Amino acid sequence: MKEFSSQDGGRYTFVDDIVNLQNLALAFSAIFDACDNFVIMGCELTGDTVSEGYVYINGKIRQFNGGTITANSAGNRFLCESDSSEQVPYASGGTKVGRTNYGVALSNTIPSPVNGVQPGYITFSTNGACKRLKDAFFGKYALLLDPTVASQTVTGKVSFSDTLTALKNILVKGPVDILTSAGDAKLWFDSNALTLRAIINGKMYRLTMSETGGIQFFVNGILSMTVKSDGVRFSVPIVSSKATIGQVLISGNSIYSLNPDNNSGTLNINVSGTPSIVQTTNIGDGKGSVLLSVIGSSKSIVANVSSFTIANASSTGLILKSDKAKTDVSYQKSIFWQDSNGEACGFIGYSSVTENFLELKNNIGNIHIVGKESVNIYPAIKENGTLLSEKYVLTSSLTETLKDKANTKDVYDKTAADERYAQISKGFTPFVGPTTAAKLREQIGALGSDGLNNYVQKNQFLADMATNDANKAKIRQNIGAAAAGDFQPKLQDTGWKRIGSTNLYVRQIGNIVSIQGTIQNIHSGTLFTLPNGIEAPTHDVGFSWNVTYSGAWSGKIAANSRECKVTYCNAHGNTIPFSLTYMV
Repeated sequence: MKEFSSQDGGRYTFVDDIVNLQNLALAFSAIFDACDNFVIMGCELTGDTVSEGYVYINGKIRQFNGGTITANSAGNRFLCESDSSEQVPYASGGTKVGRTNYGVALSNTIPSPVNGVQPGYITFSTNGACKRLKDAFFGKYALLLDPTVASQTVTGKVSFSDTLTALKNILVKGPVDILTSAGDAKLWFDSNALTLRAIINGKMYRLTMSETGGIQFFVNGILSMTVKSDGVRFSVPIVSSKATIGQVLISGNSIYSLNPDNNSGTLNINVSGTPSIVQTTNIGDGKGSVLLSVIGSSKSIVANVSSFTIANASSTGLILKSDKAKTDVSYQKSIFWQDSNGEACGFIGYSSVTENFLELKNNIGNIHIVGKESVNIYPAIKENGTLLSEKYVLTSSLTETLKDKANTKDVYDKTAADERYAQISKGFTPFVGPTTAAKLREQIGALGSDGLNNYVQKNQFLADMATNDANKAKIRQNIGAAAAGDFQPKLQDTGWKRIGSTNLYVRQIGNIVSIQGTIQNIHSGTLFTLPNGIEAPTHDVGFSWNVTYSGAWSGKIAANSRECKVTYCNAHGNTIPFSLTYMV
């Protein structure tokens, strides 16, 4: 690069000197070749006036002499490229282009393209903000502490050796990665869902948030919890030493109400719900058996226990309360005993709808009432509705009657006694006269031996009644029995079998085979083999697993095969839930 130099004595100026000066100016402009259009200095907006200054537009440094113009509807103004040329005389005669003037014009519209090329311009916003030297030049290669433009762009990677503090929002248009020695995490937004995934000590945790799925939390690819507007759902057991839900507190092995301390606390179980549906509440022994059932549909309580104890310090024990007054003849309330088939064995209580009497009935045996020394029944005893005092002689009456014994009054003599004996020894003849045996049986209501032919005999076991299919059907209907072949025989059940050393279990009931559990998937080969006693499928059956950003995996059991083999894998070594059911 040549530099102009002048000494005393009057130096001539040559064309080379002018070329050198122009090259120097062009070299200075070349510094900004990679920059956007910007204001070098000046050009401040006051009201509608833009002051004079220097700008860099379309690769040229230009001088702006100032101007005034109102903003457009969007509040913007523009400093636009405005070039022109000047004619100068040439030694060869005539004039030709001798200078190009790179000027600037103030406008409130973007300049229109010229010969298909868009002229350069600088945009001024309502408050006069525009891209200046520090933004276009220094901001292109460094981050500015106080930029004029709204944002700066860094095209390469940036590393900070110390803490990065943001006093306002952080805008991220891609994934955020967190890498540490203990594990790594990734945060991204994809398919209308925000996902946070972390791998800590070999376990993968994933949290997703979306409008349709709500908030979902996964551990090793297994959904553990879902939060939606209609509630929180857990796919795994909830472990907590204490929990408060509404006015109910669960602490240890206790559940109780948190209502105020005024002895009016209430704990409702299955009281509220769908108005048209009643519920059944079961309390069990913790081993799959129901001990107490409150059946809403029949408003009854069933206790499946060997004993039922009422422990109460007061004299009141079991109370059966009715919705009828005791003066109402329709008052009914009883204690019933039933066998395993639901048939009545006996009861005690008020069962009549016409008379208020307490009834004790045993359908399967006698009734024993035993006292320590005696049983006192009062005021009177009836037998089949008749007072015993009206059927049997009283001790006092018998004593008085025995006083009139035979040696004192109305004694037969020998002759009279013999005549009386003779009449009795003749059987019924003296009383009914000569007649047939059938007529005699009819008179006294007796049954002859030939009359038993029309009655069922016990030693026939109903065979004398079941003489045809119609009679057999009536007998089955009356006693509630089914005919042979009317019911399905019990299906063969293998019970749950563990598959090798895996955490998979298989069970076959009849022709249905179900495989359930978890397993660690492998990349290829045989995943497991069905144990003996389990039939192979007659057609191909398969299972597939796919988790976003974790990969996909699938396997199948071929027809008539007992081995489950991997058919596709781009992610293995994961413990996944496995469920497969087929028919044979």
